[in-house]
Amino acid sequence: MKIKTILMIAVVAAIMGACGKTEKAAEEQAQSATKETNEALKAVTIASTEDIEAQRTAFETLSINLYEVAKDGGAGMTVYKQFCPMAFDDKGAFWLSSEKKVMNPYFGASMLRCGKVQEEIN
Repeated sequence: MKIKTILMIAVVAAIMGACGKTEKAAEEQAQSATKETNEALKAVTIASTEDIEAQRTAFETLSINLYEVAKDGGAGMTVYKQFCPMAFDDKGAFWLSSEKKVMNPYFGASMLRCGKVQEEIN
């Protein structure tokens, strides 16, 4: 899966999460919607730069925040939390995927299958 496809899934998940939280108090909804809008803007920023290191760093932050949305039931579909132990000089990083098959966005074609599914989120 190409990084732009992953980003589009992330944007859709963020928008669905922002729309699906009607039971929260108005102030919490506003804060949540602002955060999710910022994450959607990060996705647009990632897609618009050619600097791969900047893309990876922004993608990591986006993944962390979208994981929270998905755990709160905002994904609206089954997503898989996948982890690559070698990303960021062996610090490791995770991402969300709509497919169980690992397709590493941090290393792309050079290490496309590096990683494992850590969690299935329904």
